[in-house]
Amino acid sequence: LRLATALRAGTVDQSRVALMTENAAEYLEVMFGTWAAEGAIVPINYKLHAKEAARIFEDADTCLVIASERLAPAIRQECGDRKVVTIGSPEY
Repeated sequence: LRLATALRAGTVDQSRVALMTENAAEYLEVMFGTWAAEGAIVPINYKLHAKEAARIFEDADTCLVIASERLAPAIRQECGDRKVVTIGSPEY
């Protein structure tokens, strides 16, 4: 529920959250947190190239991308001004 509260505070206008990570327990945390915040989750296959993922983020009009530590740097490069949160970081 803490994650849901943070998502609500940070995503006033939009409610789509992209999730790109390998299989991990945090996958479920983000899914249930997004749903508790009355948002929609946009799961992205972690094997996609960052450019392909960025296109999906744009098409889905996501307000936030939550990514694993391994994937976040490449996603940040491709996403421009879209906010990217790394799983396990203090921001997460």
